[in-house]
Amino acid sequence: MATTNSTKIVKGQLNRVAATESLSITDMLMLCLRYWKWFILSLVIFMGAATLYLLTKPDVYTRSSSILVKSGGDKSDDIKLLENLGVNNLSTNIKDEIVAIHSPAVVYEMVKRLHLDLDYQRAGFFRNTTIYADNLPIEIVFDSLKDNEVASFTVSIKKDDSVILSKLTFQGEKIDKVLRAQLGKRFESPYGPMTVRPTIAYKKGIEDEILVTRVGYSVAASKYGSALTAYLQPDTRNIINIVCDDVCISRADNILNTIVNIYNENWVKNRNQISVATNAFIKERLAVIEQELGHVESDISNYKSARAMPSVDAAAGQAMSQQNTTEAKSQELSNQLYMVRYMRNFVANEANAHQLLPASSGIHGVEAQITEYNRKLLERNNLVANSSEQNPLVQDLDISLKNLRNAILITLENEQNTLSAQLTNMRSLYSIATAKLSANPQQAKELLSIERQQKVKESLYLFLLQKREENELSQAFTAYNTRIIAAPWGSLKPTSPDRNKILLYAFIIALALPAAFFIIRENTNTKVRGRKDLENMSIPYIGELPIWKPEKGEKKEKDYQIVVQQHKRDITNEAFRVVRTNLEFMFNTQEKCKTIMLTSFNPGSGKTFIAGNLASSFGIRGSKVICIDLDLRRASLSEFVDSPKKGLTNYLSGREEDYHSLIVHNEEGNIDFLPVGKIPPNPTELLYSPKFKPMLEELRQQYDFLFIDCPPVDIVADATIIGRMADITIFVVRAGLLERSMLPELEKTYNDKKFQNMAMLLNGTDASHHYGYHRYGYGYGHYGNYGSNYYGSKKSKKK
Repeated sequence: MATTNSTKIVKGQLNRVAATESLSITDMLMLCLRYWKWFILSLVIFMGAATLYLLTKPDVYTRSSSILVKSGGDKSDDIKLLENLGVNNLSTNIKDEIVAIHSPAVVYEMVKRLHLDLDYQRAGFFRNTTIYADNLPIEIVFDSLKDNEVASFTVSIKKDDSVILSKLTFQGEKIDKVLRAQLGKRFESPYGPMTVRPTIAYKKGIEDEILVTRVGYSVAASKYGSALTAYLQPDTRNIINIVCDDVCISRADNILNTIVNIYNENWVKNRNQISVATNAFIKERLAVIEQELGHVESDISNYKSARAMPSVDAAAGQAMSQQNTTEAKSQELSNQLYMVRYMRNFVANEANAHQLLPASSGIHGVEAQITEYNRKLLERNNLVANSSEQNPLVQDLDISLKNLRNAILITLENEQNTLSAQLTNMRSLYSIATAKLSANPQQAKELLSIERQQKVKESLYLFLLQKREENELSQAFTAYNTRIIAAPWGSLKPTSPDRNKILLYAFIIALALPAAFFIIRENTNTKVRGRKDLENMSIPYIGELPIWKPEKGEKKEKDYQIVVQQHKRDITNEAFRVVRTNLEFMFNTQEKCKTIMLTSFNPGSGKTFIAGNLASSFGIRGSKVICIDLDLRRASLSEFVDSPKKGLTNYLSGREEDYHSLIVHNEEGNIDFLPVGKIPPNPTELLYSPKFKPMLEELRQQYDFLFIDCPPVDIVADATIIGRMADITIFVVRAGLLERSMLPELEKTYNDKKFQNMAMLLNGTDASHHYGYHRYGYGYGHYGNYGSNYYGSKKSKKK
């Protein structure tokens, strides 16, 4: 019962070890070193691919420019002077200006000015090179090509100043035609009239070939618009950075400068719209009043001439003074009331709903509202131009404009009522003063009436002239909204592609992919990998044998051959000698142990090869050794002596009387072999032959060591039958073949003492395994002959 419990404990420990075992960092490094050739190959592939990518990818340079956008809070002395004259300044929304700087309309205009719809390149081995400005020897001029038509062709420049156009395409279709023309001369082409003009970079007598591509303004605007970025500089309020990425430094600088110029022009144009509208209104009124004033002056002249009427100033007296005072006030009120009525009619007219209101009207209490209304109307019109009237922002502004218009109407009506009341009062006072002058001649009264009309027209005329000058000053002093803080600048080194980063990533991926593959494969490997997997086993461990591989110049004559020889000191020979020494320690404790049986769980574990060469390690030392092939189904051990037709099965079946005549001597290992002979149909029954055990007893007396090659355990009963007669059982564990889940079964076999003096031998470790699972840095190449079909017929022998 105690034995059973201990077996369960050991089995549980082994299962836990097998389930949780993973590679340490040192093991991972050694595993990667084992497959160093694959890492070199991976590095060559990925670094080569990265290098090829960099060679085919054009260099992209980043250029930037900084501008200061003037806002309403930052007022210069000139602006303050204009405000004192009555010129109002609108504030600037910095976020709106950022959007306006690289808006589609601005970029489209920039493309047209710089002719960026045309791209010139020289062909290269890995990639084409863009040529621009000072490096461009020619430029193409299309006379009738539409804005968005696409074309491409190759221009070959000859020494005689002629050009040849080939590989023509238009709107994506090839044109089988070659054109010849002279530089600077207009000629007909499938694209209409065009000219190839030389530039200042053109050098006479030098041949060149240039690839020309025309993509159209819309496509070019989209391309360069995506390469532009505008953002507010951190920790500032009004400084905007504009960044452009392009394969050509000079082209990027031109793009930035042109963008700023177009933005300034548009800003000035928008700012002057209010002044222009006010100017038009004032000029219209001046023309009307000027005509009316001329009629009044003519009436006064005619009246005085017809009646010879003198001056009436002295006749009025004290009444005249009162009359003049009320008259002056009435004139002022009349002017204001006139402007209020006109503005009220203008605002109330729905046809003027989307027109700017005159800003400098002189009406108190409403100028601030008109300024706010005009600002929002400009903002609304700009949004409609870039989107549509269904834009939610436009609809919100329409509502706000409607509310402002209603508020202005209410203010104008209140002002009109107030002025009307004041004017009525003044006229009442004037009537009183006029009554006092009733004694004057009727002619004087009529003359005064005409003169009063003249003064009203003159004051209104002077008022409008003053406002016109104010608007002219405002328009003349409208400066650009921006000031350049930093002209286009940037590093002369390309910012994209990042060569160091790409090569670093390629290097990391080249190492990581094979490393991950081999580590995952190793961690998911369920086979016995090496000595480390056997550390928790209680079975005596007698050594480890690497895979044998023929040395340079050495041929592998057959599957099974003696590699352990007298004067060889290679790794395989030393490994077998180590195993031999460990076996001798076991002999010291068991002096009668001379029969050594080799078995395993799996076919193909290499026990046949080990049996022959381990026996040879004893034979070359002078011991008398015989190898008995008791794998009656495969007869693999017999191949060491070329598998003779007569053997052990002939003796056990009674066909041969003396087994001594069946023994074959091998000179290489100085050992004898007792081969199987003909493979029998009943191998297990032959092992129960009454001749079998006496034969072994006789051989034990005649030889120092008996090495028995047995079939695998648990597949057939042969190993169990033979194991009763063996003194030592060597259980061969093949690395990479035996499942680690079978180790508890092996431990149980040892604890249950199914075999005498059981020991464990690790076989098939790889010479390239230099990490923790393997101790040797060498190996040999041999694979056993057992296949999955163990009961099948014997394989054909190699000749």
